[in-house]
Amino acid sequence: MTNKTLEYNGFQGSVELDTQTFEMHGKILHINDLVTYEADNPKELYAQFIEAVDDYLDTCRELGVEPEKPYSGSFNVRIGIQLHKELAKFSARHDVSINEAVKDAINCHINGKHNEVHHHHYPESEYSSDVITVKPASLPKPRLVVVK
Repeated sequence: MTNKTLEYNGFQGSVELDTQTFEMHGKILHINDLVTYEADNPKELYAQFIEAVDDYLDTCRELGVEPEKPYSGSFNVRIGIQLHKELAKFSARHDVSINEAVKDAINCHINGKHNEVHHHHYPESEYSSDVITVKPASLPKPRLVVVK
């Protein structure tokens, strides 16, 4: 995985390379104002990004305006009628709001924080290891184990 963004003080910035001039440039992401920076190499680009963020915050203070927050914590997602219906049913079954179910699903996808369900299935034939031998007649039933 490559990282094509810079991060500083709660802001993200883009990283672009002009393949004709070999100059690097970027802009502060997720705000309506256009704040750009440029440099000749990645370390200098990061330093220019930090300077751009600090300058943006200083300018907002001087003008007496609140700097835009990069994220509000709220966004709209179009998921289609059928998935919306399934989500509503899932939420009702689990006694959570749709918002909470979506938030948990995103957290699971982004941070890997979810319940894992392990199914143990054994073949019909004999199972053998260094420690134990199990004959088909004595195979246990598959177990369901939930790991949090």
